[in-house]
Amino acid sequence: YATDGSEGSLAAGRLLTRLPLTEDDRILVLSVSSGEEGAIAVEASRAELEGTPALVQAHVKDGPAAETILLTAAEEKADFIALGAMGHTGLAGYLLDDPKAPLATI
Repeated sequence: YATDGSEGSLAAGRLLTRLPLTEDDRILVLSVSSGEEGAIAVEASRAELEGTPALVQAHVKDGPAAETILLTAAEEKADFIALGAMGHTGLAGYLLDDPKAPLATI
């Protein structure tokens, strides 16, 4: 679950709580941001997952967002990636260098 702490990404976290998860499942909360901003985003997102039976782990990493999210998903053998969008999306996001825009094209 990739998060930037925005309302869109927090909504993605709330969606995860509706899934039929068990203690055998794991949710990795990932913020691709440096410094305190990433830690704040991760903690806000963990709060959205309160009550889920799944194991919740958190990481803050630095780097290009799309690349870092995909690399982490591959390393962690993720079944899927949940993320929210804020601001520009689609072509506008791509042209304006929205870090999540490349994920939509993969």
